[in-house]
Amino acid sequence: MKTLIVDLDGTITIDTDYEYENKPVNKEMLKKLIEYKRMGFKIIINTSRNMKTYKGSIGKINVNTLPKK
Repeated sequence: MKTLIVDLDGTITIDTDYEYENKPVNKEMLKKLIEYKRMGFKIIINTSRNMKTYKGSIGKINVNTLPKK
């Protein structure tokens, strides 16, 4: 299986001053990712959200960045 690793902010989303959950989706990129998925690619989304803010603490990043239920 082929794997495609894609950045989140500024690639899948459009870089804006909105909060993370309100950033607009880059629709052209989304279409391309759907095409690759249909071709059998495994897609991994990579991000460095909040790495500086929380000094690399994965626990703090997860608490403050993961979607709220």
